[in-house]
Amino acid sequence: MTRGYLLLFKQIIILLFLLIFQLIISDKINKSTFNSTTKNHFFRIPPPRENVTFCSRVINCHNYASCLTCPFPKNCTYGDKYSVICLPLRNCKIRTPVRKMMNCKYCYQTKLKIEHDCAEVRNCTSTSVRLVRSICRVKQTTFCLGRRVFYQNIRCHWTNGYSWKKTFFISIIGGGFGAERFYLGYWKSGLAKLVTFGGLGIWTTIDLILVALGYLGPADGSLYI
Repeated sequence: MTRGYLLLFKQIIILLFLLIFQLIISDKINKSTFNSTTKNHFFRIPPPRENVTFCSRVINCHNYASCLTCPFPKNCTYGDKYSVICLPLRNCKIRTPVRKMMNCKYCYQTKLKIEHDCAEVRNCTSTSVRLVRSICRVKQTTFCLGRRVFYQNIRCHWTNGYSWKKTFFISIIGGGFGAERFYLGYWKSGLAKLVTFGGLGIWTTIDLILVALGYLGPADGSLYI
C-alpha cells in the first residue's frame, strides 16, 4: 500500500516537472518572436491625423479644442497668453464663435501627462533608460499651435514576453522546486531553492507573496506583460 502511494507521488512530481518545463519552453519560443516587430518602419511614417468625427456627436464643441479652429497672432511670443476667437468646425451642432485664452506654444511643447498623453511602448527590446518614440495626443482642454497628434520620445516600458499570470501559476504548482526562479531567469537562486526544497516551505511562501505583489520580476529587468 505504501509503495503504491510512493509511486503515485513520484508520478505526480514527474507530471509537475513536465508541465513546468513545457511552460518554460513554450514561453522561450514565444519570446523569440515577441520582439520581431516592424516598429522601426512604423515610426518612419508621419503621425496620424486627429480624428474629429466625434465633434458631430457632442452637444457643445466649445468644450473640445479639437473641434475649434483658433487662429493665433502670426508673431506671438512663446509662453504669452492671448485672447483668441475660435470657430467651431462645420460638423458641430453649435456654430457660434467663442473666445478662448491660449498660450503661444506648439503642441509638441506642451507638458506630458498634464497637457498631453502618450501611448506606452512595450514591444521594445531596449533597456529601460533608453528613450523610444511614441504617439502623443493633446488633451481637449489644451489649446496649442500645430498638429495635435505628434511623436515624442518617452521611456520604454520594456517587456520581454514574461507573463505575470504564468509566473504566479508556476510559483503555486512548482514553487517548492524553484520553478518560478528558473522561469524568470534566476538560475542560481533557483538551484538553491531546488536543493533546499523551497527553504522547507518558507522561501516558497515568500516568493509567492513577492510574485503576487509584483516585487519579484524578470531577471533581465523587463516588465510583465
